[in-house]
Amino acid sequence: MGNVKKSNVKGKKQRKPSKSTIKAHYYVNGKKNKRECPKCGLAIFMAEHKDRFHCGKCGFTEFKKQA
Repeated sequence: MGNVKKSNVKGKKQRKPSKSTIKAHYYVNGKKNKRECPKCGLAIFMAEHKDRFHCGKCGFTEFKKQA
């Protein structure tokens, strides 16, 4: 049993970037480029759709006001 290969060998874990790195990516000239989720907190950004903002993590949806 010396040269038996393991079938469930895990690969390297991918490092998640820190929240400060993520947050720096979404700021342009000191202004927020994206909207943060009010439920999830800092560095969790919401997707912007035509008529709404949506958080992919918690599912929170905020509709845009129509003028």
